[in-house]
Amino acid sequence: MKRMAVLFSRHAQDEVVQSLSRMAGARELETLAAEDMLAGVSCEVDNRGLSFLRGARPGAVVPDGVFLINRLFMNQKLFEQAAGDAVAAQTEIEAYFRQALSLTAACSSRPGMYALCGDYLPLFLQWKRASGLSFPLATPRYDYAFGRAYPEVGDFSSVVYKSPFDLRGWKPNSQPDAMWHTFSVERPKGVPVACAVLGDGVLFNPGGDVAIPDWLGEASVAIARLFGGCFGEILYFINGESACFASFSHFISSTWDAARFDALLGEYCDKQRDAVSSAGESG
Repeated sequence: MKRMAVLFSRHAQDEVVQSLSRMAGARELETLAAEDMLAGVSCEVDNRGLSFLRGARPGAVVPDGVFLINRLFMNQKLFEQAAGDAVAAQTEIEAYFRQALSLTAACSSRPGMYALCGDYLPLFLQWKRASGLSFPLATPRYDYAFGRAYPEVGDFSSVVYKSPFDLRGWKPNSQPDAMWHTFSVERPKGVPVACAVLGDGVLFNPGGDVAIPDWLGEASVAIARLFGGCFGEILYFINGESACFASFSHFISSTWDAARFDALLGEYCDKQRDAVSSAGESG
C-alpha cells in the first residue's frame, strides 16, 4: 500500500487537513507540519545559488516513496515568529518549500503563482482564466480604477468595493473615502452557492432554494484543475439557468457536513493509492 502524507502549517489548517486528521489512523496517513520540517534548517548562498541545509546535509521535506497531499498555506503568523526581517524569512521559507516540493515525485498540488499550493490569483485574473473553459459560466462585471481614477460603476445594480484578493466578501458596501486603485464588482444576481471540490467529487451548499445545473459539478472540478489543485472551494451565484463563477480558493472553510466531506476525501485517497499500486505492478 502506498504511503500517504499531508503537508500543512499549524497556523493555517483548512477542512481538508481536519478531515485527513479524522481519518489518519484508519488510512495510515502521515502528518507533516511545516513548522517541524523547518526545525534545524539553514540557508546558504554561494556561486551555485540558494541552498538549504539540515545540519550538514541538504534539507528534505518529504520522505521518499510518499504520495503527498499538499495543503501548505503560508500564514503570516509563521513569519512573525522569525528573528529579524519577517519579509526575508517569508522569502526564504517559501523558496525552501518550492525547492522541496519540486523534488517530490507524487503530489496533489504543485507550487504555483503566488502560492505553495496551486495558483493564488486576484479575482479579475480568475475570471479571465475561467472564461476559457467550455462551460456556460458567467463572470461578474467589474471595474479596476488605477491610481486616483474614479470607478465607473454607474450602471452597476449593486456594488462591492473590495480588494481583488478578497475571495469571500460579497456584501454591497459604500465607496471608500480614500480611493487608490479602487476595485469594484457588481454583485451577481441570484442565490449564492458554495461548492467544495474533492478530487473528482463535489459538494454543493446552496444559500437558498435553487436548482443546481447538471453540468456544474464537472465545471467545478475543471476550475480546481485550472488553478493547479485537486481541492478547493468555489462560490457561484445561480439565477435561474444562469451560473456565475464568483471566486475560487484552494483553502476550504469548515462549513461542510463532516460525514459527506470525509467520504469524498476518502474516495480520493483510495483512488490515489490504487493508481500508484497499479503503476508499480505494471512497472
